[in-house]
Amino acid sequence: MKLYELENWVLKIIDQVEAGQPNEDSRVELKSEWIDAKKAARLIAGHANAARGESILWLIGVDEKKGVMGAGNMELANWYPQVESQFDGLAPQLIDLNVVVRDKTIVALLFETDHAPYVVKNPDGGQITHEVPWREGRRTRSAKRSDLIRLLSPIQKVPSFEVLSGTLVVYRDMPSGAPQPINVTWQGDEKGVNRLWILRLEIYVEPKNGNKLIIPFHRCSTSLEIVECLPCTPLTKISLTSGDSTNKNITVTESQIFIDASGRVLLSLSETIPTIEGIFTKDVQIKAHFRPSDFEVPVSISAKLIPAAILKNEELARWTLKTSH
Repeated sequence: MKLYELENWVLKIIDQVEAGQPNEDSRVELKSEWIDAKKAARLIAGHANAARGESILWLIGVDEKKGVMGAGNMELANWYPQVESQFDGLAPQLIDLNVVVRDKTIVALLFETDHAPYVVKNPDGGQITHEVPWREGRRTRSAKRSDLIRLLSPIQKVPSFEVLSGTLVVYRDMPSGAPQPINVTWQGDEKGVNRLWILRLEIYVEPKNGNKLIIPFHRCSTSLEIVECLPCTPLTKISLTSGDSTNKNITVTESQIFIDASGRVLLSLSETIPTIEGIFTKDVQIKAHFRPSDFEVPVSISAKLIPAAILKNEELARWTLKTSH
């Protein structure tokens, strides 16, 4: 990973934290401060083993609830050798980057995990001298036989999904040629007037290691949330199509999309959702989850859309993608 790509990843995570969104990326760990090297070794090893070949990212100086706090004075050149000394054999290869956010420095630690399994020494000694740690959710435990089997099986690299552009439009009436929407359950103000909402996201999908992707539509989900106005609402009738008609590497059937090589995919859907006063001036948070065939866990993306000027008379409101810069 290039340094500008790493910095962009860090800034996207910070945007999510400051927007009050929970960290849902299993590859990312947020630490408000440096932790003891012996303890860090076990946590890093468990995280790296569970990542199964994907890079993992630790951010020092970021708290999930308090936001950017800044990393304390700690010499990485002294800290990481102490961490490495706890490993039996190889430790994950480290790439570090300092990122300044509003005069506070965050230390980004990117660990490559392609030499798993990682084994650490027992810092307390005893009859059990070594351990293969495994991260499960927010805790780290010793690996089970089933975990080791997963490590020994061929690694399916997680594909990259990057949101390039996005629009969300609310219409006064049904525009001509619009797909028929499906109503959703509303848990808010029942006095809201049903309006047609149409979402479009342009996503760049990049399979890894030459692997081809098959994404069944029934394994895709999307939700929309407007803080203080609209609770997290699942959206239905998702459509995935090629974002480039000339790209022969992406084909679509009624039930799934086939992605043979990198390219743009268009996610679109429509819903009728009750609208209430003040809803059009708030930011919109979109989340989407895709689980390709042969993958145990879904790939998740999120996008923040901000209010924008309407373009047509039949539009009540419009949002567009908020970029990092």
